[in-house]
Amino acid sequence: MCPTPLARDPAPDDLLFISETAAILRLHHQSVRKLIRDGQLSAIRVGRTYRIRRSDLDSWIQRQPTTHERHDG
Repeated sequence: MCPTPLARDPAPDDLLFISETAAILRLHHQSVRKLIRDGQLSAIRVGRTYRIRRSDLDSWIQRQPTTHERHDG
């Protein structure tokens, strides 16, 4: 039986599957693939798929702009 994805907090050097990354970001897996394809999210090619270092994902999250109060103009 396969272990449940994200059964534990991944260490910074852990390699995440696209599906795990999508679950963390609450995005569709195709959206994660697009981030990789567009060069916005670093990934390692393993065979025919990709793996994302947890540390790279954390860095990407930190670089994203945060939402602020809405300014109606």
